[in-house]
Amino acid sequence: MKINKYCQVCSLNNAQHYETKVINNNPSSNKWYYIILEFPINATQFFNFYLKQLTSYNIVFTYAVACKDNGMPSLTEVNKCKNILQDYFNQYQPYKILAMGPYALASLKRLFKLQIDEKNQDFDEIYEANNITIYATYNPLMYFKSKNKDFLIHIHNKLEETFNIRLQQFQYYDKHKINSATEKLQNLQ
Repeated sequence: MKINKYCQVCSLNNAQHYETKVINNNPSSNKWYYIILEFPINATQFFNFYLKQLTSYNIVFTYAVACKDNGMPSLTEVNKCKNILQDYFNQYQPYKILAMGPYALASLKRLFKLQIDEKNQDFDEIYEANNITIYATYNPLMYFKSKNKDFLIHIHNKLEETFNIRLQQFQYYDKHKINSATEKLQNLQ
């Protein structure tokens, strides 16, 4: 299936597909690492922070549902989009995969026929399919919505485990809170 500007696979066909990012940092290597999100999210600063540290890896950064913008996809949409994901796998043979979020993992379950209980997903479980290691973690939106650092730590640890490298940890600073605190301090003087 060739992806054009607009896909006609499902009810989301009026939305433009978000680009899959293929980063070929090491042309001599045939090892492709996949980072699969559930759907496109605005976490550019977060992902760029980590991608700058992974400059010796070939990475495919893609989505379980590539045209859903900031909304939870349905399992029907995940099922329909798995063929698009399979096309990427055919082109860039995965070595390791990091599924970020339950729907990303659900997509891989359907693609590889993995035995995963979707109601009780274990993000500490490591899966194997077709000689591909599959890791799972939370969707980064879980952290950005809740500010629970445990989500951020888990995501960081899974990135390190997937790439087998020590990474500097992302620190999220809420600019609004910082500006508000700075303003209060200035008013105290």
